[in-house]
Amino acid sequence: GLGNNSSDYQQLASSLEEKGVRTVVAKVSRPDWLRNAAGLVDGNYWKGTLRPRPVLDWYLKRIEEAVSTANLLANG
Repeated sequence: GLGNNSSDYQQLASSLEEKGVRTVVAKVSRPDWLRNAAGLVDGNYWKGTLRPRPVLDWYLKRIEEAVSTANLLANG
């Protein structure tokens, strides 16, 4: 979630792993979220019409990497 760090999900990931569910957590640190401030200079932010891209491209890339890793783990 917004502002969270990968380690915030460690307990959930451990619980899932104990139940046999492989888990991969996207690599995100709290300072990474400061990148979202780039949207503040876009007038669309203030109008409530800002689109997720390109402001969240960094996050979407991290999610894509985590999904790729999960696929590799699942499919060998």
